[in-house]
Amino acid sequence: MGNHEKVKPSRKTKQDGRSKTSAENGRKGGRPPAPEFASVASRFVAEVFMDKSTGEPTLRHWRGQWLRYTEKGWEHLFGGSLEKMIISFMENSTTYGPWASTNYVNGVILHLSSMYKCGLSDTLEMPIWISTKKPATDWIKFSNNIVLNVEDLAKKLKTPSKTATPDFFSVDFVEYPYDKGAKCPIFMKYLDRVLPEKSSKALAQKMFGLMLMDTTKYETFFYLFGRQARNGKTVMLDILKALVGKHNVCHLGLGSLSDKFALWPLAECKVNIYGDTATDTGYGSLAHIEGVFKDLVSGGTFEYEKKMLNKHNAKCRARFVFAGNSLPTFVDRSDAIWERLRIIRFNVQIPKEDRDPDLARKIISSELSGVFNWAIEGLGKIIKDKMVVGTSEG
Repeated sequence: MGNHEKVKPSRKTKQDGRSKTSAENGRKGGRPPAPEFASVASRFVAEVFMDKSTGEPTLRHWRGQWLRYTEKGWEHLFGGSLEKMIISFMENSTTYGPWASTNYVNGVILHLSSMYKCGLSDTLEMPIWISTKKPATDWIKFSNNIVLNVEDLAKKLKTPSKTATPDFFSVDFVEYPYDKGAKCPIFMKYLDRVLPEKSSKALAQKMFGLMLMDTTKYETFFYLFGRQARNGKTVMLDILKALVGKHNVCHLGLGSLSDKFALWPLAECKVNIYGDTATDTGYGSLAHIEGVFKDLVSGGTFEYEKKMLNKHNAKCRARFVFAGNSLPTFVDRSDAIWERLRIIRFNVQIPKEDRDPDLARKIISSELSGVFNWAIEGLGKIIKDKMVVGTSEG
């Protein structure tokens, strides 16, 4: 083979087209630079997450979590929802579409989380009025867009209501309207049947009222007790959950309190309801958590550890409501536990022919505004007495 003889390639090789396109791109000034993350973030908030009436952003980043403001109120964003929204926003734009990638979106999110866009200081405590940085404790948003202070309402103070806006940074919203004149006849008939004793009904009223207020200062937990099944406990718990908002309720049993990784919902939720408490497990079975439990009932501080978030100290926000067919067995014989405990006894078993499996649903769908008014009366009694007065039956 001579030195100048050409060798044919064994297979066709792919030609590099950059020699042609680079020159063409060069004549056009080169590939356009990517838009700045900050400008995309600002445009995204302005078009997707901006309250048109107030000019307030409806997207917030706080303590490593994203929340969005909806017709209900502030709700958490989970599972990459924000990333999907940004990708969709960019893909629908001729300017931003070519840059719609995971890496680019991460840069946009970083700018969104800044204090100049949607970020809130981690030092702020929810609930709060963002504009004034004043606490919004005991304020609740109703479905008719009214925000009321339940403590002032129970005290019969003439504190004016507010119109709900994103400035009310709180997850304390309920899915029923506020109606000052609303009644609850079906609910009251149910109470007369399952709690015929006047004192038991009064204690249930106080329990409902206390769960609306955001305080642990009364250092009280409740136990719904009935040895027989079909006695109305479950209906009461379902109505209570709907009254405070299911998103504000967690479900930790007594045994879970020894697991520090399970405690974080107690810092975020208003009420902890556990409706099938296994307590008849032998003498002293709860001894290892009694100290922790007493402290939590009093609003004690614990180490908050939640997946993917930095751990920090948090106060227990939740109040505890348990239910069971047997009473809990506590080792502590001092007043520390028993002064905190209020027992509501369900001694009436509903006959089979009188049971209504849809009773809770009927009350929840039509009478929660009335149940709220009834509960506010119970809260007023607690405030007046400066404690939750129990019953002789409990």
